[in-house]
Amino acid sequence: MRRMTVIVFAREPVAGQTKTRLIPAIGKDNAAALADAFNRDALAKAKQLAPAELVIAGSSPGGAKRSRYFKNLANEFGAWVSDQ
Repeated sequence: MRRMTVIVFAREPVAGQTKTRLIPAIGKDNAAALADAFNRDALAKAKQLAPAELVIAGSSPGGAKRSRYFKNLANEFGAWVSDQ
């Protein structure tokens, strides 16, 4: 039997570059924090599909595989990181 893989697509939440339509209402730092919360929520839900392998397909200015943000998420959720 093959092992299932779940891929979560995510952008690194960079203040001023993430959730830009919300910035006028909540500010750039809060918009980035909200994007981070969405990423973590999606990963937590995907993690519940164990024993599926979890992959984060990330988008980051320097590349997801080099991103400290995505490395931390991968460690926290037991996932692999791949560039989109």
